Amino acid sequence: MSVTAESVSRMPSTFVYVRTKAQLYCKIGLNKYLKAGRVIQMKSADEISDVNAVGRGMQQIAAERGWSMNLPLENIGASAFYDLCNLLHFKVIGNAAVPSASNEFLDEMCLEHIMTGDKLTLYNKVRIADTES
Repeated sequence: MSVTAESVSRMPSTFVYVRTKAQLYCKIGLNKYLKAGRVIQMKSADEISDVNAVGRGMQQIAAERGWSMNLPLENIGASAFYDLCNLLHFKVIGNAAVPSASNEFLDEMCLEHIMTGDKLTLYNKVRIADTES
């Protein structure tokens, strides 16, 4: 699904902030992002469950995905989603799962910025197999 001018006009301003941080991450990479002191809760890449999945999530956010049920994040899993939130300075304050297909669900994640208190909802399509371990 492509992003249209109409959908971007409805994009929440908090998502624009997150998109900008994701674009920076994609430009400089995880290690420089961590070294620049942009992350409060993580000090090294070793603390991230799946670096590749987090990178895919950042790329998708930079491409304006995740802020809408119609444009969810995909192929990052549940654990990497939480790491992604930490990298962006958000904590999960609530969530709801919406069944999607027989082997996946849409996770509606309500987030709060740890410094400003700004709220944001991100959508993550998760395969059921990705939640079982």
